[in-house]
Amino acid sequence: MIKKDKVSFTVTSASNNVFRLRGFYGNGERQVIETDLDQENDRKEIDDVPQQDDDGIIAVAETNIASLFKTRTTPFLAVGAIDFGTTYSGCAFSTVQNFKTNPLLINTFQLDHKNVSSFKTPTVLLLTPEGKFHSFGATAESHYVTLARKEEANEWYYFNRFKMELYKNKELRRNMVLKDVGGKPMKAMLVFAFCIEFIKDLVLDKLKASIHGLEDDDVHWVVTVPAIWNEQARQFMIEASAKVT
Repeated sequence: MIKKDKVSFTVTSASNNVFRLRGFYGNGERQVIETDLDQENDRKEIDDVPQQDDDGIIAVAETNIASLFKTRTTPFLAVGAIDFGTTYSGCAFSTVQNFKTNPLLINTFQLDHKNVSSFKTPTVLLLTPEGKFHSFGATAESHYVTLARKEEANEWYYFNRFKMELYKNKELRRNMVLKDVGGKPMKAMLVFAFCIEFIKDLVLDKLKASIHGLEDDDVHWVVTVPAIWNEQARQFMIEASAKVT
């Protein structure tokens, strides 16, 4: 039985950005860690934090804090927002230049050409029999119907209405497993990461078309989470987002 202790980390970067992280970990002596990130590369290795393996309860105890929160000394050029919903998902973005001209100028677009009646698309994920990403949204729904008609759907992974499983699970773990509509298991962290990466790449393409020379790390990303979620569920979304390249 793992004893769960509340822990809070305060991480201050060389640029004086402060992040306060909360979570749970197993038995350990330290409950609060304060550290300055290395000024040269904005990272600090924390070796004396009790760690959990993949079976451990969700924690913020990471050997490399910068792997989750990357600080920077130069301003962001744009903001990308991902509205990851239970039923539908959407996105929005704005550039710093547009914000200075008109703060209300916020852009969005249709995530899926299969769903032309709305800017949002169903929160549905389709993976190949090998567990690789195939499609998301209305396109995933349409392709799965085609597979079902050909009686080829059984080997594929089809996920829908899975987001609130994070809220229902009171002892959330990194290795939590979701079952698709056919009962086939897949790591929840991968399912969420696939969805976030799909939307993130579309938003990034739009931003790169607007800002010449924009790099991936020039964008500040925001992912919505329900207000009713506990800290463990929020941390799960942070770590799933961190898996996105």
